[in-house]
Amino acid sequence: MSAANEPPLRDLPDRIIRESLKHPANLRAFLSRTVPDLAGSFDCDRARLLDREFPLEDWRRREADLPFEIPYRVGADEVVGAGVSAD
Repeated sequence: MSAANEPPLRDLPDRIIRESLKHPANLRAFLSRTVPDLAGSFDCDRARLLDREFPLEDWRRREADLPFEIPYRVGADEVVGAGVSAD
């Protein structure tokens, strides 16, 4: 593969963090450090990393750093969807 086809080196830290947080144990540890009071109710095993590009009304695009959809437990059995973005 030529260097022109590879992602820029400046994006390396973002790519490493994104790949790391795809693993439930790493995501759980991240949430435990950032939102310790809420972290225990997130179901990290069912988390989904979302597309990070969002189209705007004027056809431009915006990127979010790490948008996740993670089920969140409220009460004993109820699970609601929660969006988490680490930007």
